[in-house]
Amino acid sequence: MPRIKLTALPHQHCLQAKFEIITPMFLGDANQKATSIRPTSIKGALRFWWRAINAHLSLDELAKQEAKLFGTAEQNIGQGCFSINVTHLNLKAGSIGVNEREPAAGVVKYSAQHYLLGQGLTSVRNAFESGTFTVELLFMPKADKKAIEQIETALLAFACLGSLGSRARHGWGSIALVDLSGNQFIKMPKTKEEYRQALTMLSKDKINGLPQYTAFSSQTRIDIVQSGGNVQNLLNLAGQQLQLYRSFGNNGKVGKINAERNFTEDHDLIRDHLTGTPATKAPKRVIFGLPHNYFFSSVSSNNKAEIHAYAGSEKTRRTSPLFTLIRKIGNQFYLLHALFPAVFLPDQMEIRFKDGHRKLNFAPDYKVIEDYLNRPAFKDAERVLP
Repeated sequence: MPRIKLTALPHQHCLQAKFEIITPMFLGDANQKATSIRPTSIKGALRFWWRAINAHLSLDELAKQEAKLFGTAEQNIGQGCFSINVTHLNLKAGSIGVNEREPAAGVVKYSAQHYLLGQGLTSVRNAFESGTFTVELLFMPKADKKAIEQIETALLAFACLGSLGSRARHGWGSIALVDLSGNQFIKMPKTKEEYRQALTMLSKDKINGLPQYTAFSSQTRIDIVQSGGNVQNLLNLAGQQLQLYRSFGNNGKVGKINAERNFTEDHDLIRDHLTGTPATKAPKRVIFGLPHNYFFSSVSSNNKAEIHAYAGSEKTRRTSPLFTLIRKIGNQFYLLHALFPAVFLPDQMEIRFKDGHRKLNFAPDYKVIEDYLNRPAFKDAERVLP
């Protein structure tokens, strides 16, 4: 793609941030092809992280400030305080599929990485496998120092905790900030300690209690789980441990390892529902996000169940409050867990089976995820927050 450089006017602030893709990024166009990283994707990510660090504002004030910074269709505000340009360098797109045995040909079926994909990738899908991209932010003359500082801070949050594309909260689409210029208020973390300091700074306005949406709060937990020189090993560790913790297993096994069966009550609840005893409550593991699916090989017919969030009659999603991330500092890769507890669903939303007919009661319990983060496999994790 030809580089289109933004031209800054005299005294106009322009920031450039260069990122490296370190795990496959499942971004696609209308034909599911990885052809570009669009400015709208970056702007959406910056909005998300700006909201996450500003939950101390009232919702009215949040909306008012967000409109001024990012723009709105309202005529009295219009365009936001900056423009975005994204340029690509050496992006390599390829097809990633799921196969039975050969790692070289993609993701092995039922493997740890397949689990991180949600086991929904049953065929070939296009992704950016590697390469770099540069985000250029050109601030409008109307942008004052406070506005520039807020957008720069959102960019830093994206660099520290953000990812792009499908399954971005499950290790995929991970990025590394490798160069930063034109910055006035933020610094690029170049060591693990500077990375820890950046995360602490981002949470300085955290609120007490549960926020209304994904945001920094007193309950936010961030762990640097493990480091290493091989990103595949870290992805495998994350996928294997999550699968062992959550899965009931098949014939007592998860892969070749004895199943832990930490959620037998969930298993029995849905199995009994499918065989004639209607469920009235949702499984505990719903806390990891919705939809939440089941398949019982031991049940001869009607052996699948899907549990969804509903807004009225419309199915929707509840994304995972647990972010599994890979970051790169120098030549080292780091596996991170970031847990953002928040109000699980708005009052007007419900949890139901796929057919939408049966409402399921649910009492969100984030200890289910805390217990996962406290597994023996993660005993050497370094706590960053709280």
